[in-house]
Amino acid sequence: MKARWQSFDPVEVGLGVKEVAAEFIYSNQKSADQVRWFHSPHDVDLFIWTNDLKKIIKQQLTYFGMVLEWNLIEGLKTGQIDPDSRTGAHRGPDASELIRFDAKPVLEVVERGRLLLAQIICMESVLGRALDENFADLRAGTLMPPEEFIRRWGGR
Repeated sequence: MKARWQSFDPVEVGLGVKEVAAEFIYSNQKSADQVRWFHSPHDVDLFIWTNDLKKIIKQQLTYFGMVLEWNLIEGLKTGQIDPDSRTGAHRGPDASELIRFDAKPVLEVVERGRLLLAQIICMESVLGRALDENFADLRAGTLMPPEEFIRRWGGR
């Protein structure tokens, strides 16, 4: 029998995702990072962190207890939310759930997450393509040639 995360309809679930919050996080007086939160009543959350240059520095998609995460330093990771760590029905960008990351990315989690991401129509298409590109890239930022790292996340 397939687990719930393996048998959902990405079209139905993705179309139900809506942006519910956008907050700025000030690390100093000159710059602010932003976190955006997209949510679906079908147990789906997407968080996107961008720096003051509006470049994605971290993204996390959770669906039916599975986690697909990418950040510019560590690259792509998959995992599961520990069901015992979930508190309450309402979660947000500052929620603290325990995630147990896999030793290496599980490709089925990546593939299903990318299918789901492609169905989220409430965000800008440029942003959707950038998120998908990050989820498709198995390299960590530390493994990229310096020129590519700077092109993608540095400079004004």
